[in-house]
Amino acid sequence: MKSRITVGLLMSALLLPAAVLAETTRCTPKHTEGDTIIAVDCKVLSAEEIQKSAIEDISTNFGGMHPVINAKGSVTLVAVYDYACADCKKMAPMLLTLAKNHPDIRVIFRNTQGELPNAQLAAQAEKKVWILQGEKAFMHYFSQLFKGQSVKDAMFGVGIAFAGTKDELLGWDVTSDKIAKQTKYFLEELNIKTTPAFIVTATKNPDVNTTTMLTGVVDEKTLLSTVQKAK
Repeated sequence: MKSRITVGLLMSALLLPAAVLAETTRCTPKHTEGDTIIAVDCKVLSAEEIQKSAIEDISTNFGGMHPVINAKGSVTLVAVYDYACADCKKMAPMLLTLAKNHPDIRVIFRNTQGELPNAQLAAQAEKKVWILQGEKAFMHYFSQLFKGQSVKDAMFGVGIAFAGTKDELLGWDVTSDKIAKQTKYFLEELNIKTTPAFIVTATKNPDVNTTTMLTGVVDEKTLLSTVQKAK
């Protein structure tokens, strides 16, 4: 697949379909009694507000559940992928090199799990590796999976015994599924329909005017140019 930019400036109406530009009404609980919602607070959001909200959400590491490299970086690069994605495999080495060479870039990894059982198992195991072992273990696991290593061998490589059965990931599977659904929801709001996908934005106070979204195989020079724009 050739490199391509699906969305450059988020404010460009020429690059966004009418469905994305429409206003929407969002309602949130205003008053509750126990589990019962007594009243809701509704607000009509403009297209820009929808985009800004989705950018903020997808670049936020809720509960620390997403692997992050260079957590203090001033620019955030959100990498969206799954382990069955051929173009994701092509991008994986460059992503790790980019993170290593540019400590000012906060790289947050969001796994959509994909549709294939092996990719879903790999995503579930990834959560366990990240939560239990941290950044270095995740980077090793991520690298080895995309080099074709099995989940079992990749986990063994970071010191986690794994026989290769789903039962060993009970609990982690539920967590992984919930997080993947959350990521897919944000992608829908940003009109991103494929992986790999990359959202580059300021870590603090993201601005839709300086945020860039890319999909497919992207070269390092292109990614770095979007980082400069986000600063």
